Amino acid sequence: MKKTGASYGIAILIAVLFALFMSNQRFAGPPPVNAGSGFDAERALGRLQRILGDERPHPVDSDANDAVRDRLLAEIEALGFEPIVRDDFQCWNLWGAVCARVRNVLFWVTEPGPDAVMLASHYDSVPAGPGAADDGAGVAASLEIAAILKERAPARPVLALITDGEESGLIGARAFVERDPLAKEVGAVVNMEARGVSGEAMMFQTGRPNERDIAALVSGGGRLPSASSLDADIYELLPNDTDLTLFLTLDDVEAANFAFANGARFYHTPKDNIAHLDLRSLNHLGESGLRAAEAFLGQKTDEPERQLIYTDVFGMWAIAAPQLWGAVMIAVGGVFALALFFLSVGAPLRSAAAPLLALVAGVALAIGTTLLAAAIRPETSFGAANPWALRAAQLAAGFFGAWAVYGFVAPASSRNRLLAAAWFWFAAIGAAAYAVAPGSAILFAPPLLLFSIAAAASLAGASLAARIASSLGAFVFTLLVLPLAAYGEIGLFIENAAPFAILPLFAFVFAAPLCAPAEGTPSRARLVTLGAAAGALVAAFVLTLIVPAYSEAAPRHLSITHVAGADMPEAYWALPAGDAPPAEMAAIASFTKGKVEGLPGERYLAPAPAFPTSGVALDMTGDETSEDARRVRFSISAPDADALWMPLPGGVSVDNLKVNGAEAGSGSLFCAGRSCRRIELEFTLKAGEETPALYLWALEYGLGPEGAALQSARPDWAVPIQMGDIRAYSARLPL
Repeated sequence: MKKTGASYGIAILIAVLFALFMSNQRFAGPPPVNAGSGFDAERALGRLQRILGDERPHPVDSDANDAVRDRLLAEIEALGFEPIVRDDFQCWNLWGAVCARVRNVLFWVTEPGPDAVMLASHYDSVPAGPGAADDGAGVAASLEIAAILKERAPARPVLALITDGEESGLIGARAFVERDPLAKEVGAVVNMEARGVSGEAMMFQTGRPNERDIAALVSGGGRLPSASSLDADIYELLPNDTDLTLFLTLDDVEAANFAFANGARFYHTPKDNIAHLDLRSLNHLGESGLRAAEAFLGQKTDEPERQLIYTDVFGMWAIAAPQLWGAVMIAVGGVFALALFFLSVGAPLRSAAAPLLALVAGVALAIGTTLLAAAIRPETSFGAANPWALRAAQLAAGFFGAWAVYGFVAPASSRNRLLAAAWFWFAAIGAAAYAVAPGSAILFAPPLLLFSIAAAASLAGASLAARIASSLGAFVFTLLVLPLAAYGEIGLFIENAAPFAILPLFAFVFAAPLCAPAEGTPSRARLVTLGAAAGALVAAFVLTLIVPAYSEAAPRHLSITHVAGADMPEAYWALPAGDAPPAEMAAIASFTKGKVEGLPGERYLAPAPAFPTSGVALDMTGDETSEDARRVRFSISAPDADALWMPLPGGVSVDNLKVNGAEAGSGSLFCAGRSCRRIELEFTLKAGEETPALYLWALEYGLGPEGAALQSARPDWAVPIQMGDIRAYSARLPL
């Protein structure tokens, strides 16, 4: 009986890991509201409801944004503070040239002074949604924290900054850093954001060095925010930014950037509203921001600090250590792995190859399964409404591939060598990861420390102690990566999360030699376990193909553009080219794939009626050619526009952009708001090259009555996103 149980130890291991990683999203949920934390989420939500009013979208420099700002100022004054409004037309280069007239709001919580702790958020929204979470939650948290700190007589000054124009390209933050005299007073920043409408608060970015920033993470009581130096390094490698990106350019600034990210299908859509904002998430964001602010207020900033690696453990406690310690432990673990490998018996080549082959086979099958599902399903985000089905298929594929290698490649008499090889490959990958993202050492160092103890015990003949320490290493690794798997799926969406299958597979290769009997797993047990994994894979894959892709709780992103132009023979309805138009909308208009001159990429297009517009008036006011450059100037008027956009066709270089005299960099141009309805535009082209065809698009937020039928036909499981439904009218620049 014992032998039979041991024979199926691998099956039990796979089942346990499968269940744990299937439920990984449970580790990213918000904690309950803690009434004793000092942060009053209900009061913060009440302020937010008054600020948002009718919950209209309020993009930068719009009438709706004026109304939101007026209500925001009233709330600040009701708290006893004196708000300051800065009014600037600002340009800078982010993903191209971006410009807007921004009106940042500031107020001192304490008496003004240097080395201030700044509470930062932004009050503008995208044109598609009201921004209750992004970033109404940050604004509400800032006001409540300010009210709390006002009563505590902080040791350092406290400044609140609520920027404008963040959604159009961090324009308000740029104006603050470049032009505001209060910027030089900032010594620490607590920035609060959102990338969804629910979930636990995460501290996903800090300054460098970060020792004082991590002190802000671990200070106080209550549930800690999710945080990891690996996450912070990954965030820096990705093309993502918040206002903190610019605040970090200030001299010697400590920083903690917080956000929650669940419910990301509602991000930048009309469903980012009060009804969908999770009060628990607002509470956790506010608690975390308050704790960080209090920690910064109590710190001495004249002492040197180090760069740390760090992580929370399920929000209950935090681990932090010098970054160098992480590198040392990776190296020590690798050395112990080599020593144990060469001092153990068993087939050396197969023992060395089995863990790596298991990882490669498992991840390759997980990715292949996802790609096959994507090739069969017509939807781009086919896992949106039911991610559990694809998650199960990815996990089953990974375990099937890993166990196929272990069950038939790994030798029966090499338990120690298999363990040593698995941990060596882990250390080798850790070393490579450290070279790119040193913060990743927090994932590798603690498990490798326990493995080093296990290897030393094994080499000393203490086999029981070795198995216990090795099991603890596998257990600690699993604890550390469960939240990482959850946030990988949240951040990338399940269709792109297959590479994260390597996390449960590493746990598998660490534990598999400990679960198999000493004489090896019998062939029958291997085949039964492999068959069960194959059956789970087939079942999950079939479910992945048949479950609905979208739902009201996880909608498809579908914006409608009404396109017309001075040079166009007719107007068009345009939908994104990913998924086919829903049947309900296809019944209203006959869509076919095509391209619109002056717009990048393909779209689904259908004939549309014209819409009333004042169009775009272009007047070339200057054209000067030197030996290597052609400088052109235009006076542009678009009385109906809410934004102007000049995309660039491939291979075209536009440099030295100026908008109303403001330096805007190079590349495409996006100018948002009422102040862009009349601009003076200058830019440089390379002399001697073929003159490119450049189009300027006047964008109007929303559709007119012509689009009512098409909007009504949009299913409940589809919502506009980002710019939302717009009218777009083009004019070709006379070059």
